[in-house]
This record gives sequence, structure tokens and C-alpha cells, in this order.
Amino acid sequence: DRDVTGVQTCALPISLLTKGASPVAPRSVSVVGARARRRIGQLDPVRHNVAVPQPPVPGVARVVVLAGPSGVGKSRLAAATGLPVLRLDDYYRSGDDADLPRITHGANAGIVDWDDPASWHADAAVRAICELAATGRTVAPVYDIAHNGPSGTHEVDLDGASLFVAEGIFAQEIVEACARHGVLAAALCLRQPALVTFWRRLTRDLREHRK
Repeated sequence: DRDVTGVQTCALPISLLTKGASPVAPRSVSVVGARARRRIGQLDPVRHNVAVPQPPVPGVARVVVLAGPSGVGKSRLAAATGLPVLRLDDYYRSGDDADLPRITHGANAGIVDWDDPASWHADAAVRAICELAATGRTVAPVYDIAHNGPSGTHEVDLDGASLFVAEGIFAQEIVEACARHGVLAAALCLRQPALVTFWRRLTRDLREHRK
């Protein structure tokens, strides 16, 4: 549905998010700001299309999980809300990790499959979200694409906020875990037309020398 921000969003049940449903994306984020925060704050836990299957834990901050393909605009939308943001893509495995999945067929056989969720530390991401929700801060890695792995850490501090955003291309993989831990406020996904998403991802990856 389209709200007053002009951003096309969709709050999906966990069963859809974890089965690879097509993500839903903003058409514009230039005017999101406070309106996006209001939109998130108005999500009703009893609506059938909002992924909040467990009651929140008293005194604990809650997370808005933001999923969607690379290049769709997740980071821009998360920043526009003004809420604290945990970058889930910083939890990618190092390039020398023996457990990295690899493409098994075709011309790219043997190359690391960075689009496979197994190339990402889901458990570490969930631990960080739970720590951030319970204590208001966590130390997260900083993934350096040029060095093919983490290059350091940084502290994410909620500064008293009761909501925060966790965004990344594999965000849908941790929705159920966040719900079980009682820290999930909502699970949202974004989408753009496929050609728009492809072009944005290509130009960004070339500009930033990404994989």
C-alpha cells in the first residue's frame, strides 16, 4: 500500500518473508523523514499483515527489520527515518572464510556466491540485535569491501530510542529469530521495478568497487 510519505511499503507475515517473497521498495525517499517514523510507529501489532507474532519484552527496545534486494534503497530509507540503524550487511563473512558458499555450476563455478545467505553471519546479527534491544548499545563490525572482510568495529547506540532499524539484503533470514526473542516491532520489505534496482546496484557497485 502507499502511505502519505509517497513510499511504497509492505509489511509481510513471517511466513512470506522467510520464503523469499518479492521485496517491496520505495519510489521516493526524499520526503520520508518524520513521516516515515510516524508510519513505523503506527504499525498495529494486531493487523494480519504485520510480522509481530510474539508480545514484546517489557523494557526492551524493538527492531524494525528492513529487507529487500541490493540497490533497492534500504539504507536511504533507514537513514531517512531518523532512527538508529544497524547495518546487517556488515556481518558478511570474510573472503577467506572456509565456510563461504560457492557457485557450483556454469561459467562462474567455484566463485564465492555472495548472494547466498550462507555468506553472512546470521547468528551474530541476531545476537547484536538482541544486545542492542536489551542494553541500548552493541559493538558491530565494519565490513570493508576493498579488504574483503571486517576492518574494525563501531558502536551502535540507541541513545534512549525505543525503536531501531536493522537493514540488509538477508534481513528476512532473521525475522523469525527476532520474533522468538520478543524484540520484533515489524518486518518490512522494499521493491522497485527490476530494471531500476539492477541499474542502481550496478552503478553503486562500480562506483564503490563492490563485489
